Amino acid sequence: MSVTQQDIKEGKINDQLENQLESLSAQVEAGMEQGRARMAEWRAVASEKTRQAKESLDTMARERPWQLVGGAVALGFVFGLICGRR
Repeated sequence: MSVTQQDIKEGKINDQLENQLESLSAQVEAGMEQGRARMAEWRAVASEKTRQAKESLDTMARERPWQLVGGAVALGFVFGLICGRR
């Protein structure tokens, strides 16, 4: 929308600016709502994946506790070797 001298004389400039501002405001609000919806979706997915990982680890710890202990010891040993060389 271009502003002409006639628009300025008739006071239409304020109406045009107000309409543009309302349109821009509506676009920003719509974008924010989409962002909120995406964040809620990501939060739900992350929560579900975390729950699944916890259940998987819990099941493994109950079914094969010595493998879990052995893995922790091996990891600790490797970490100790790496940190001990410094």
